[in-house]
Amino acid sequence: MTSIHPAPTARPVPMAPVFSRREWERALLGSSDLFTSDRTVALVLAHLAEGSSRLPVGGPQTIGRLAALTRLPEKAIRAALARLQDRGWIDRPDIHTWTSRKIWPITLTMPPAPAASPTAADGAVRTEPAHPGRAAS
Repeated sequence: MTSIHPAPTARPVPMAPVFSRREWERALLGSSDLFTSDRTVALVLAHLAEGSSRLPVGGPQTIGRLAALTRLPEKAIRAALARLQDRGWIDRPDIHTWTSRKIWPITLTMPPAPAASPTAADGAVRTEPAHPGRAAS
């Protein structure tokens, strides 16, 4: 006698969030950890990406072109790109593994949300002992 087994149900495949340039720019402009030059470079990158989240290998994102568009020195462009990458706003291949002589690809990314403070989550309040130079009142 053969038994009939129900067919396994397919699990839904999680979809990667769709990139929204508007949401990316809104988050960028609301960020307090970036310099003005970082925001300027980031907004030019978003403009060059034209609604996509990716600037391809050999694309228009040369240091010279970014300097011309932003009117910032090339040194400031390099520093801004490094800070944007360190803070999670853009992604680029590792400089030590990038062997192509072409311009690096750049992907615009949403940085991770800041972690909630442990004291904020449990309602604890920070207290400090009285200053040793003062008498308690």
